[in-house]
Amino acid sequence: MRAWSSSSTICSGQIPAVAGAHAANVYRRELRFTKDLDLLVSLGSRSMSDAAAALSQQGWTVRTMVPEGWLLRVSHPEFGYMDVIASETPYQDEALRRSRAVDLGEGASAHVLSVKM
Repeated sequence: MRAWSSSSTICSGQIPAVAGAHAANVYRRELRFTKDLDLLVSLGSRSMSDAAAALSQQGWTVRTMVPEGWLLRVSHPEFGYMDVIASETPYQDEALRRSRAVDLGEGASAHVLSVKM
């Protein structure tokens, strides 16, 4: 599977970070499998509508957009399902700043939310 980068497409400022079950799997002994990837992003002055348009241009299908604008559910024929979650609180912004790069193998890496120490 080829890599996909969302940074220049939908984010402003902070690097997006994997959240949810996949992020927790970095710290677990027993993995939890889920069909989608949760991605926490800082949109800056952009909106979720801007993010949806940018993702659509890259072959993603917008499945659901929460009217309040904090959640975007998308799917891609090659990459599967993803929930894009807009960082809207100081706590979420801090979580993005604390995220760390994790080696995924085969030359790929991703920023993952880290456990607060």
